[in-house]
Amino acid sequence: MATRKPRSPRYPQLPLEEAIERVGKVYRANRAYKVEKEAVATALDYGSLNGASVSIIGTLKSYGLLQEDKEGVQVTEDAVTILRAPEGDPDRAQALRRAAFAPKVFAELRETYGEDLSELPIETTLQYRLEKKGFLERAAGEVIRTYRGNLEFVSGEAAEYNSADEPIEEPLTEVPEVQPRRRVGAPNVPVPDRAGVSVPEVSVEQGSLKEFLHIFAKGCEIRLLIDGTVTQEAIDRLIAHLELDKDDLPTAQQMERAEIEQPAERPLIEMPAPE
Repeated sequence: MATRKPRSPRYPQLPLEEAIERVGKVYRANRAYKVEKEAVATALDYGSLNGASVSIIGTLKSYGLLQEDKEGVQVTEDAVTILRAPEGDPDRAQALRRAAFAPKVFAELRETYGEDLSELPIETTLQYRLEKKGFLERAAGEVIRTYRGNLEFVSGEAAEYNSADEPIEEPLTEVPEVQPRRRVGAPNVPVPDRAGVSVPEVSVEQGSLKEFLHIFAKGCEIRLLIDGTVTQEAIDRLIAHLELDKDDLPTAQQMERAEIEQPAERPLIEMPAPE
């Protein structure tokens, strides 16, 4: 009789930050509707429901980002909060914390060592404890790396939330209205967009505040107010939020059709007063 190969207890195959990126794909494809597991696999860029896709779906479920019943699989309320709420929002911070410690092995580590990354014992101690729980050496190492990464990710979000609650020592000054100026190195002509409408860019700076005005089309302009230093990662997150909101907006063709189909107002006819 063949000897059964030892296996580790189940644990997340992805760090929380990457799991959030994956569930974002599911949300963009299916919103919070219940769908077949095959549809979830397709949204995750898998050609079919196979071992790899089932493993990732299981990881998203272990974090509490997906839930499944007999009617199908759907994105959870916590996942929607994490995807839609801005960074530093208290609801998002709490949802992240719940997700980080939802997997059983991570909940047990928190119960034993707390949530402070600096309070975790050395890796050899964690390795020993996990192996006593039945984890193989390689799996224990992966659990430790993922757990440390999750603690760092969640603590960074909590720090941003706490800093947002701190009183502002210096009052914010209003951005003065100044004549539009172009960025250094920008050509001295307006840049046309796809519809042929000029798209001038206005940049106003006052201290750490920066305001950008982009005119994308006739009757459509976007103002972006930035306080502090902007990083590429911050822009990537902004783009991700805009992508999530995009599907809720009408297309230009739909707007034009709505204007055409809108019934014209009938003129009021004054009736003569009875004699």
